[in-house]
Amino acid sequence: MIFGIKQSSKNTDKEYDYAGASYFEGNFGSEYRYVFVQSDISEILFGGFEDSEH
Repeated sequence: MIFGIKQSSKNTDKEYDYAGASYFEGNFGSEYRYVFVQSDISEILFGGFEDSEH
């Protein structure tokens, strides 16, 4: 689950596109957080809610 955008790493001073967690409940702390860039995404399994306007 992606829960954040434009994340930076304090250890490497690198900026990432997204932050995510493997648990659907959300962010439980840095040890359960994953940061990655757009090119790391190979498949979107669920796109979230969409209505007729979006």
